[in-house]
Amino acid sequence: MKLIGKYLFLFLVLSSLTLNSSCGVTKQNTKLVEGKKEIVIYSLLPKGPSDYLIEFALGHYDGIQVTQVYFDDNLEKLQNQLKVELMVGEGPDVVCTNILSRSIISSVYKLANSNIFIDLDPYLKADKTYKQSDYNKVIMDSDVFNGKRFFIPRIYNVPALITTKEKLVSNNIKISGDRWSWEDLISTCKDFLITRKDKHQALIYDSRNNLIIDLIANSKESFINYNSKNTKFNSQNFIKLLKDYKNYICPVLMKATDSNTKALFADDNLAVMKLASYTGDPISYLAEVNSPSIYLLPSYGNGGVYGVPQEMYAITAKCKYKQAAYDFIQSMMKSTNLLMGKQGSAGAAVYKPLFNRFMEAAEGKGYISDIGIKMYRPLNSEEKNVFSEIANASEARLSDDTINEMITTAVDKYIKGTITAEQATIEIDRKAKLFLNE
Repeated sequence: MKLIGKYLFLFLVLSSLTLNSSCGVTKQNTKLVEGKKEIVIYSLLPKGPSDYLIEFALGHYDGIQVTQVYFDDNLEKLQNQLKVELMVGEGPDVVCTNILSRSIISSVYKLANSNIFIDLDPYLKADKTYKQSDYNKVIMDSDVFNGKRFFIPRIYNVPALITTKEKLVSNNIKISGDRWSWEDLISTCKDFLITRKDKHQALIYDSRNNLIIDLIANSKESFINYNSKNTKFNSQNFIKLLKDYKNYICPVLMKATDSNTKALFADDNLAVMKLASYTGDPISYLAEVNSPSIYLLPSYGNGGVYGVPQEMYAITAKCKYKQAAYDFIQSMMKSTNLLMGKQGSAGAAVYKPLFNRFMEAAEGKGYISDIGIKMYRPLNSEEKNVFSEIANASEARLSDDTINEMITTAVDKYIKGTITAEQATIEIDRKAKLFLNE
């Protein structure tokens, strides 16, 4: 009886969501026709010419049409509907975890352990055109859970700080080579508090209010292991990271509020550096500011270069045309139009030949004609070194929005002074363990 009640509840919730969100599916979208051979994927309704999500890759695969179902720009509505539909075996055939750099799945880890998606390894092994050497193995293997590959990542990010040489000089900031150690960052934060030109000036503009998550993902020690279900948040290393963040980084940080964003663009000197969480390809980087300089975000504990999978694709068990869906994903992997529209990728391509094409275009050695990308200027030697490190990320770290929310909620309380760093780490560790083992 409990099982029947559970499914009845899910049915009622799904029916309610479908009715309530009917206005969210745009009338511009081609109606789904019963009996039509198609692969369905959900998308947010494009807002402008730069947002034509995956239109370039839509087409026929063995006579099967790929169809997008558009939702109005209401991310929460899409997240809720997708979650419930997947739980009851409905929804799209192909799931893209991120749309326009916004996550539509609250927990990749939970979905990967729910039997909703199929294992993609057999398709990779049967693919005669697939060469493992053409793909970034470190990033590809980041989404293998319990020996099964439920997601194929297309884009990954390596958080970086964007600035200009002039800003660094005028603020007396020196970065040796193309890397900054954690100790260098903390020392610079301390000095900046004393030497900054006015109290409104910030060392780092946190463009997506994501710096603490990036710092944790970018640390030498991994504080969570999804496969073993182990956590290390309640540790001296994590306590030290949080204390450094509150005591030295927060005082020189500018959060991304509407007023701050307007002020930042009105006076470019208000922030010395901008955190670019979604970076990795040279074209997007060169479009940031005039004559930018890029520095990888310092690693707590001074570890290697860590890539965070950003856009991943999975095929649901309900999909009737799984081979065609796999072919569609591979066409996405290899398309030069990484960020839909005439822009760069906001991330590094997992498909190495594609990453190399963007490097060549940025260096003036090539031209990506199908989306009109031309070079801005040749990369200098320092920039080439940075992008070489990005291409050879030493490890991948999964980002799970549910865990991230647990972290930011506790850290916010710590920053406000309602709990201590030790209490924050205990809270995060306890919630994370419950989440992994429920």
